[in-house]
Amino acid sequence: MVLEKQFISVEKFWEISQAPKYQDCIVELVNGEIIELPLHGWQHGATTAQVALKVGQYIYEQNLGRAFAGGTGYVVERWPDGRDSVRGLDFAYISYPRAQASFGDYWLETSPDLVIEVVESCDSAAYMQLKVMQIINSGTPLVWALYPENRTAVIHSASGAITVEESFALSGGDILPGFEIRVAEIFPS
Repeated sequence: MVLEKQFISVEKFWEISQAPKYQDCIVELVNGEIIELPLHGWQHGATTAQVALKVGQYIYEQNLGRAFAGGTGYVVERWPDGRDSVRGLDFAYISYPRAQASFGDYWLETSPDLVIEVVESCDSAAYMQLKVMQIINSGTPLVWALYPENRTAVIHSASGAITVEESFALSGGDILPGFEIRVAEIFPS
């Protein structure tokens, strides 16, 4: 007898992720399977705090929308066979026009306008490539991947990706009109 593999749905993942087994873990649901992630290092925390402070402050001062940080869960994929994916986002911005839709019961189900991910050396290239692809395919137009170890950023959109160095200024473009920050200002000294 051949047993069919059972995948975990978004709803079941919420229940499972609340169990004592996972209370001290970072977990994501990727293609219907739970993956455990290591705790973040200090560079990740400092970079995430810096970007959340600067970008978040601009969002609230300009009354543009809502900011989310700290590994907020985001449903990036739902499939009929249950191969759903829920990813933790280091920082996300959802404009007020997009925020008219329901955020979801537990995790975000509204596509952010901007997602910012801080990448650590333990994050494999395949892991980050899949995560960014899922976020872009879910309807998020812009992802900034920040690399504290080499002080660079990769700007991802549906049209591709470009890598920029410390002297480059990241622009909010149409997503965060008037916002600009030099890559060097994001990373801890």
